[in-house]
Order: sequence, then C-alpha cells, then structure tokens
Amino acid sequence: MAAGERDSSENQRLADLQAAAMLRMSGSVSFDADTESDLSAIAAEMNLDRLELIRLAVGQWLALRKGGRFPTDDSAPVVAVRSDICD
Repeated sequence: MAAGERDSSENQRLADLQAAAMLRMSGSVSFDADTESDLSAIAAEMNLDRLELIRLAVGQWLALRKGGRFPTDDSAPVVAVRSDICD
C-alpha cells in the first residue's frame, strides 16, 4: 500500500472513530419524522428501544468498515435514502 493510500485509509478510520465517539457522547440523535417512524417500527419488531437500534446499526457499520467489507473510499456506491422503504 502506497503512503498516500495509507494516509487516506488512516484518515477515514479516524473520521469513523470520531463519528462513533460523537454519537456515543450525544444524549440523543434526531432524524426527520419519516426516519423516526421507521426506527420506532423496526425497534419494536426487534424488541429494542430506539437508541439500542441506532447503536446496533452504527456498531455493525463500523465493524464492516474495520473488516474491509465496506468500501472506505469514493468508489463506494451512492445509495439514495428513502423514507418509504419500510412501508
């Protein structure tokens, strides 16, 4: 791995860790009304509270990134976020 690639990978890792720390320290995370509704529905299905669901999702996302199973560069596909997915 070239030095530039390593620096980019390290920067992305650092950004991920900072985002996770910010989420952990925040007392609440708010989303738009449709996303909040979807989170509540999914949390109820999984018998979790809303914050537990968010922690689980972020934790799994970080694990995938760390394991290299999720692109960490600009080659990652852009996925449009839709609020009607869970309808």
